[in-house]
Amino acid sequence: LYEKEEYDKAYELLKTAVKKDRNYLHLTALALYEDGFTHNRILAFELINEAVKIRPNYYPLVCVFGEIAIRSEKYAEFCEFYENSCIEIKNNGRIKMHASLCYANIDELEKASSLIDNQLEVADVREGEYSVSNVYIFVKKKIIAKATKALMEEISDKQVLEKYPLPFELDFRMHPKKD
Repeated sequence: LYEKEEYDKAYELLKTAVKKDRNYLHLTALALYEDGFTHNRILAFELINEAVKIRPNYYPLVCVFGEIAIRSEKYAEFCEFYENSCIEIKNNGRIKMHASLCYANIDELEKASSLIDNQLEVADVREGEYSVSNVYIFVKKKIIAKATKALMEEISDKQVLEKYPLPFELDFRMHPKKD
């Protein structure tokens, strides 16, 4: 149905599938639809939260959970999930990155900073992806804002990077070749 661009019919089929069988795959598919097409972030979060309870140690699902939690501003809920996760999930770089962003958004800046500072390695980041550096800058900007009592909007990325240079290991921007 997607190939035929019959999105309404596909959406109804997804909802029917979830009603018949609330397995993590159906829940995830519907959560992604709600998140991406209807922009019903709260429903998307409820669905993905239910899915991740079924498969809490499945990395791809936890990644989607983190992304939807961030877009739906369910930061505390993701932090609680992270704290109760198995060691493999807790040690995963992308999950740490999601957790760092969530902790920063609930003003637990020490936890946020420790996750992004302690040799964060995100194995599935591609060259040119800015997600890691964006999280790093956001966390450090919140730290500066708290220390100076400035608004986040008043602090430039340049100011952040002058005070907290981006570690090379976290910088996946395209770099010119050195001779």
